[in-house]
Amino acid sequence: MRLLTPSCPKCGQQAVGTGEWVPATALIELGPGGEYRHTGQTSLHWNGMLSDHDLAPCLDLGSEDAAPGSVGLVCHSGHQWTSAEIETSVER
Repeated sequence: MRLLTPSCPKCGQQAVGTGEWVPATALIELGPGGEYRHTGQTSLHWNGMLSDHDLAPCLDLGSEDAAPGSVGLVCHSGHQWTSAEIETSVER
């Protein structure tokens, strides 16, 4: 894939990965006083994982390139942005 904005708009670093969203359940338990508290454990639901590419139309990651067909990117500093993919022709 070729990207219109391959460098982070905040720090200028190159993208190191795509943003992914993983649904999770933060576990709770009933305490002796009848109140629920978090156990400190989280169960990840990997089969429900979506990429920023799937969610780009719903997200606002601060990029002018955000549009359907965009891909969500992450740099080493953890900044997130979206970039349009550049169409490339393949010669045979």
